Amino acid sequence: MIENILDGMITVDETGVIRSMNPAAEKMFGCRGNEMIGHNFTRLVPKRYESEHDAKPVVCNWSEMMRRTGASTLALGRTRKHVTFPVEMSLSEMIIDQQQLYVAMVRDVTERKRFEQQIAAEKESLAVTLRAIGDGVITCDVDGKVIMMNSSAEKLTGWTLNDAIGQPLKAVFDVTVDLASQAKAQKSGYRSEAQSILLNLPEQVTLTAREGSEHIIEQVASPIRDSKNEVAGVVLVFRDITARQRAEAERRKAETLEQLGLLAGGIAHDFNNLLTAIIGNISLASLLLPPDDEMAERLDDAKNASLRARDLAQQLLTFARGGAPIKKTASIAKLIQDTVSFSLRGSRNRSEFEIAPDLASAEIDAGQISQVIANLVVNADQAMPNGGTLYVTCDNFCYDTNDAVIPDLAPGDYVRVRIRDEGVGIPEKYLKRIFDPYFTTKSKGNGLGLATAYSIVKNHAGLMAVESEVHVGTTFTIYLPAAAELEDQAPAETPTKLTPEMSGTGRVLVVDDEDAIRDLVEFTLTRLGYQVSQAATALQGVELYQEKLRVGKRFDVVILDLTLPGGMGGKEALKKLLEIDPTVNAIVSSGYATDATMSRYQDFGFRGVIAKPYEAAELGKIVHDVIESSRVNVVSLHYAG
Repeated sequence: MIENILDGMITVDETGVIRSMNPAAEKMFGCRGNEMIGHNFTRLVPKRYESEHDAKPVVCNWSEMMRRTGASTLALGRTRKHVTFPVEMSLSEMIIDQQQLYVAMVRDVTERKRFEQQIAAEKESLAVTLRAIGDGVITCDVDGKVIMMNSSAEKLTGWTLNDAIGQPLKAVFDVTVDLASQAKAQKSGYRSEAQSILLNLPEQVTLTAREGSEHIIEQVASPIRDSKNEVAGVVLVFRDITARQRAEAERRKAETLEQLGLLAGGIAHDFNNLLTAIIGNISLASLLLPPDDEMAERLDDAKNASLRARDLAQQLLTFARGGAPIKKTASIAKLIQDTVSFSLRGSRNRSEFEIAPDLASAEIDAGQISQVIANLVVNADQAMPNGGTLYVTCDNFCYDTNDAVIPDLAPGDYVRVRIRDEGVGIPEKYLKRIFDPYFTTKSKGNGLGLATAYSIVKNHAGLMAVESEVHVGTTFTIYLPAAAELEDQAPAETPTKLTPEMSGTGRVLVVDDEDAIRDLVEFTLTRLGYQVSQAATALQGVELYQEKLRVGKRFDVVILDLTLPGGMGGKEALKKLLEIDPTVNAIVSSGYATDATMSRYQDFGFRGVIAKPYEAAELGKIVHDVIESSRVNVVSLHYAG
């Protein structure tokens, strides 16, 4: 039996000298004819490993090896040609003829070591792959207990691998499960927890991490099967889709807002056309009545109501075009006082104003700035549900870079508006995000109010800043560039009455698709002494202008609606007119604009602008000013020649 066993068998005396070797041992170490008898055993096994996981072997000592009798030892064997190979050996003690001997059973484990290294390499490759992928991976056994998870799974669940191993998957992977599905799973009586996981896993769930944070995830589970094709475990792969869902929601919101913007712009355009006819005719009727007529007061009330409707239309326009303000030099004090008082009407909160007596004028779009103030006041009102005081301060502010740094504010002179409430305040973690679109802490908010307000102020070349303390209150500060004007120059005010100074002579062409507006313009300007012609489309207007020019009856002014039917709008019509007559005097008028034509009318070749709706006196003044300005320019050119 000893001669035929596959393991090497070597007999060694107590001094470590080899006494015998079976054929398997001689073949293993490359020996022939008992040539190793009498040599020390450490010649065949020169080194050993302290433990199975040691990387480097140590020199063998026979005395030390004898103390390992009865235990297995990993070592390095060496052939007579000095080729080393891994062996596993064990010593057993025996007494023969009163002499103590040791039997060493030696097995070549080269193939086993190679296989173990191959498995270790594959395991490391898998571990590197799992660490590198962004998806979370959790493996659990048939009882639903965690046996492995990668670093992404650790981040999403908040569990480390060491803490998670052996824990139930439900404890580590804490997801919300539909109650109906849970009840169904309990009644089904699956043979194993792994099968229950596989058959009751929803595609998308909310994962609650160990520290309490929540993530929306999508997941998929695959079974691990044994040699009998039975489910032996589950591999769960999942990824965080919170950001993706938020982006999709914001994209849907943006698309909805774009559609709403188009709708709002269309409504505002038609609304302003109607209001132009209403306000214009009311103002004309007021002018035709005697000053002491009892109907004058009624007409004045009707006009004021229409002007409030105009402000509503202006808010729709601001929302629709997102955009370019139509700025005029104006005193901001009264605008702020009126807006704050109107926004707090019916509220239990009150307001206090502190306005500098020398407050400078500002270049503003009154409708847009009123919307900004109204938005801040409404927010402050909601922040003080139990009542409080809203403090509004307006003063002049000169910013120099040598002063305390105000980020994003250019040096210069500003009108500074501060609105401070005594409300609940804004937590610090939200302060940096309150101007972000769609961000809101209100249950019914859309997150657009402050974003729109911030955008409006930035479009005025200004800045909006915020300071807040929880349970103390919030202060919004608005910086608007002060208007560059002479000290004695009073801000331009909108005229409310037709005056003799507005009278004049000349030919006026009004191009508008609304009959009521064309009739209003003709009636108003005719009373002031002008000859008025009408056109319903841009093409008709261009043809009429060309016809009059051909017979020497050039129009002194053309009033062009910006949006006209037939494919040609006010801008396109002006291009045609400039080709016909480079000196044409055109006034742009619109109740809606998707571009900056109304705010930068001169860049497009217009000589004046009048926004719908307007009063009869506004119309008279702009027509008079444009005609007189063109005549002055003609005289100047004549003398210069």
